[in-house]
Amino acid sequence: MSISHSAPSPLAYARVLGLLYVVLLVCGLFSLVLVPSMVVVPGDPRATANNLVENEWLVRVSLAGRSIIFFREVAISAVLLVLLRAVSIVASLIATLARL
Repeated sequence: MSISHSAPSPLAYARVLGLLYVVLLVCGLFSLVLVPSMVVVPGDPRATANNLVENEWLVRVSLAGRSIIFFREVAISAVLLVLLRAVSIVASLIATLARL
């Protein structure tokens, strides 16, 4: 009995890419927009420091979100490399290098 392994379709890669972008959007809005607006007080470093201490869990979750953003960027680059390789290897490499 032989098992045939077929490559996933480009549609599957496109769906994964879309999901990665949605996760990137949610984590980015939370970590890069919402949390800094809640913690940072412009022109008042003492109040900002107090907010950091009082909202330590929020800052930690924000840092975890930034880590997720980094790993999602790497995953998006890899999926773009595989997805665009069928079109043109040059376009695939340019898209991957532009993401990094």
